Amino acid sequence: RVWTEIDTLLSKIEFFYGVKFSKLSHPVHITYHNKFFELTKYFIIIAGLFNKAIVQSGSSLNPWALGKRNAEDAAKCMGYKDKDEKAVLERLQKDSQRNIVTGVFKIVDDFKARTIRPFSPVIETPSEDAFLTEHPLEILKSGRNHQIPMIIGYNTAEGMLIELIRRTKSYGELPKNLEGEVPWDLKVPPTSGKTKEIAEKIRKYYYDGEDVTDENVLKTYKLVGDIQFLYGIQKAIRLQKRNGSQPIYVYRNSLDGTLNFFKKFCTAKYFKTMVLINFLGKLSGNSSLKTVFQKMSAKLPYNESEGVAHADDLFYLFPTFFTPKIVTGSKEDCDIYELVNVTIFFAKSGNPTPELDEKLNNVVWKPIESEHIDNVLGLDNELKLIKNLEGERLKFWEEIYEEYS
Repeated sequence: RVWTEIDTLLSKIEFFYGVKFSKLSHPVHITYHNKFFELTKYFIIIAGLFNKAIVQSGSSLNPWALGKRNAEDAAKCMGYKDKDEKAVLERLQKDSQRNIVTGVFKIVDDFKARTIRPFSPVIETPSEDAFLTEHPLEILKSGRNHQIPMIIGYNTAEGMLIELIRRTKSYGELPKNLEGEVPWDLKVPPTSGKTKEIAEKIRKYYYDGEDVTDENVLKTYKLVGDIQFLYGIQKAIRLQKRNGSQPIYVYRNSLDGTLNFFKKFCTAKYFKTMVLINFLGKLSGNSSLKTVFQKMSAKLPYNESEGVAHADDLFYLFPTFFTPKIVTGSKEDCDIYELVNVTIFFAKSGNPTPELDEKLNNVVWKPIESEHIDNVLGLDNELKLIKNLEGERLKFWEEIYEEYS
């Protein structure tokens, strides 16, 4: 259904002054057999429908990007005795919306590396209608993913996402033994000595052997960001460079300012108050009250934290009801210009910096030239090309996977 809708959209969009370029919400990228299927929680890239891709903050190689067949779990939460997928599906189709929503909230989705997420894509039995019939890692290794020019990037504090999950879902307290942060795709039994061994290595590497506390929570953000996002992203980049033929542009987003609303939700000391104020701001529309609520929100206290949270880049690309009036020449205006312009130029021509631009610091953004991931665009107060700043740190996970996988 989604495939058909996108095909129809793209066949008509140019007649309405549109460009064949789309971005909806944030990404999880899945590589399909003979198709590159970019599932971003609503953003799809399918062979033949898109000729370029911008992949932000996600990879098919992240632990949370693949799920499991969960008919039995769904049946348990709904109070069904059935375990067969077909029988469970038929019961769900006949049940009420209220019961289904109530049942969904009983399923734990804690975003821990040890846990397979309940509603992520699964590898299907091959058939004419199947999308994903092989593990994305095997597809990337073989080079059979759809070959298109790509921008792939990440934010500097992706792992800050767990703060929002802690506040709104069932992540709970910060982990004490770190066994929950041993990725499930290592396929190491949770009760084995190897799991404890890996957990202890994680503690030594990320916490210098210390206990996990709220006082050193920045180390937890780094850990979660590395295993849940950056390791998979950079591994996918390397495999696509090794086995692909199309240019890959890589960015590292450090833009940190008043537009980083996701970070504000993660670090607000009075989370519920902030949610209420912003909700009232939305209800006020474009009236003067909106400005009042925005100022109230800006004055709330926040925990200090370095880095750019997961999804913060979206607020530089798209205006929302959070967005204040942008003053020409302000830091916010310049930051928006950086991200929007390289995005639009890439969407139109495949070259994110087709000409020198003083506002972009006259940077010429080149595709990466090796698997070491060079020519990284540092999105910051001053746009510049930088080296792969996370490369050395992520070697820890390369060694873990080589030893235990």
